[in-house]
Parts: sequence; structure tokens; C-alpha cells
Amino acid sequence: MVDPDRRREPDRRKRSTSLFSRYCLKGRRRAARRAHEMRNSYVDRYDAPIAAAALLIVILSILDAFYTLTFLSKGGRELNPVAQSFIDFGPRSFVVMKGIVTGTCVLFLIVHKNFSFVKHVLTLVLSFYTLLLFYHLYLHSL
Repeated sequence: MVDPDRRREPDRRKRSTSLFSRYCLKGRRRAARRAHEMRNSYVDRYDAPIAAAALLIVILSILDAFYTLTFLSKGGRELNPVAQSFIDFGPRSFVVMKGIVTGTCVLFLIVHKNFSFVKHVLTLVLSFYTLLLFYHLYLHSL
């Protein structure tokens, strides 16, 4: 056994892995190794269900943008003042900004996937966008 006093470098296990580690794109860690590290920890790789939910949220957000623009072209009105400010810059700007904002928020949730609130938030957002899509389909059928 190596005497801890003879180590030349500081013990790497004394601090947790940072949010943006050098292994963030090619890492191996999918989960924490110890039971007490399972909650509120960062990992290098992400599970397929989390990635699928995130991708679905982004797709539904983009569909929402297109259906919103269709609704507006038929005389509808955007009630969200932030979305309306993006629409004022033009339809392309609205779709791009909606995608960027949604993608950034989803990326934040994915990076924090082991935090207790994330699964609830992902489920809530996915449910919201699914209901919103059905609402858009209803408006489109009128």
C-alpha cells in the first residue's frame, strides 16, 4: 500500500467531477459508482430515454412554433409577450429563437439528469408540449 504522504499530486477524489469535464463528450460514466453519490451528481453519458425525451421536447417546440405561425397567418393572436417580440423580428427569427431557448433549457436539464427535480420537470414539459400540440391540431381543424 502506498503511503498517502508520498503522493505527489492532490487526491482527485476529494472533489467531485466538474459540470464540464474533459470527458464530457467521450466519457464512460453513465451513473455514479457509489450509492451515496447517486443523487445530485454529473455523468459523462446519458441514457436513451432521457435523450429521447429531450429530443421529443425540442421537436414538439419547433412544431409549436410552426403551428403558432400558421395560426397567426389565419388572423390569430400571440398572447405570450416574449414570443410576440420574437415574432416581430420575423417568422424565421421566431422559429430559430424558440429552438435555441428550448434547446438550451433542455440541455440544462439533461446535464442535471441525476438531480431529483429533473425527471419531474422533463415529464411536465413533455406533457405540456404534447397537450399544446393537440390544442394546435384542434385549432387547425376549425
